Amino acid sequence: MKAIKTFGLSCLVTALWMFPAVSWGAEIWMVDRDRDWEARPTRMIGLEGRIERGDFERIESYFGDGPVVTDLYMYSLGGDITEALKIAKLVNDNLVRVVAPYRFSVEPHYRNIADGMRPRSESNFSCASACALVWLAARRKTGNELYVHRPRFGHQYFASMETEEAQDQYSSMLLNIRKFLESRNVPSEVISMIESVPSSDLEKLDEHWIDLLGGEDAFLSEMTHARCKQFDGGKVAEKNRAVNKERKIFEEVKRYGHNFTLEVLARHRAAINEVGRRYEALKSYNRCKYFSELDILHDIQY
Repeated sequence: MKAIKTFGLSCLVTALWMFPAVSWGAEIWMVDRDRDWEARPTRMIGLEGRIERGDFERIESYFGDGPVVTDLYMYSLGGDITEALKIAKLVNDNLVRVVAPYRFSVEPHYRNIADGMRPRSESNFSCASACALVWLAARRKTGNELYVHRPRFGHQYFASMETEEAQDQYSSMLLNIRKFLESRNVPSEVISMIESVPSSDLEKLDEHWIDLLGGEDAFLSEMTHARCKQFDGGKVAEKNRAVNKERKIFEEVKRYGHNFTLEVLARHRAAINEVGRRYEALKSYNRCKYFSELDILHDIQY
């Protein structure tokens, strides 16, 4: 596992990104998988609840003792920002996928959650505040239930400062967070949006940014593709065209809401079936990419 280096964020020790009225401590757990068809055992980590000091060490303790860590599932409404930044650096350096909740319409979506990784409480089915910071900084990420706002110091601590000191410390905190996010290639527009939302409020990260920032790491995608090119045969491009077509029809379905026509629904189902056929044709390629991905994660984490 890559060592975690100290970075210049000491002014954030008492800073919080917090969802209003949240006071529960985080529950952290792991699920190991050692399936017969896999080349090596893998590990998933879950975090649910408020991020607090010590959570980084608890998560870090699940690295380096055998299985490759592939995913960190996060169901958290906020917490300690310094701890969140350390967790963000850990998952970033080790190419761990951050999995935030996914919600379609108003209902939680559990279909893509692995066994053993569901949240214990549906009230935690969001990734907000400090949790969203971890998601933004990750090189690999999925999910769409993400909420942001600017950070704050603890109220009592901040209120006790002299005005000039408070202004200097708050400006320094915002600057350090901006630098950290910029170093993780988070667009300036997103950082500015975070800074514009009061700490007592929340704003949902819109789908444009989720689509742009989510997905796989560029290096990992290109490296696994290079190692598995012999199984491509032009089928990857065909699959990508089918996926793009399905996404466009899905956007049409969402615009209709509950009033979509049977014709639109039939086209969407046909597009989904076509994507399925394209993925089936890429079975050998996808299998190769999956095993190559685990090999690369192992090389990085060990």
